[in-house]
Amino acid sequence: SIDAWDDSTAALVARHQVTHLQCTPSLAAMLVADPADRQALTQVRHMLVGGEALPTAMGRELRDLLPGRFTNMYGPTETTIWSLSHEINLPPSGAVPIGRPLANTQVHVLDANGLPVPVGVWGELHIGGDGVARGYHGRDELTAERFVNRPGLSRLYATGDVVRIHPD
Repeated sequence: SIDAWDDSTAALVARHQVTHLQCTPSLAAMLVADPADRQALTQVRHMLVGGEALPTAMGRELRDLLPGRFTNMYGPTETTIWSLSHEINLPPSGAVPIGRPLANTQVHVLDANGLPVPVGVWGELHIGGDGVARGYHGRDELTAERFVNRPGLSRLYATGDVVRIHPD
């Protein structure tokens, strides 16, 4: 029997037959720490985490626990929330990748001069495409700093995040 007044994650998953769950890695850590919520996660067919970096250990624990799809999502608000995704098919052994760009999204890793860096070299992540905002309302100076035009590239959002592209 399901208690209609119980609003725990475990009860909500059971009552609403939740098949997909999206949350931050911090919330996921709280869910796996609670025995009832942990058990409820074994009923979820697709879990998506994002909003902050996914620690490797949490990625391993969730991959071992979840029966279905497990996706790491990346994207700042300035690019309509999600811009890249990475399917976690095996327990990660190192840093969890943020993935590949979603449809109608372009990503570039650029140096301090706004030029592309070679594969494997660290640089700043820039995101372009249909989801990029026009800028910050009433903040022209910040808009000019973060929403940039780079030679040969579309208008991009400079995330400030330092990343590198793996050979694969």
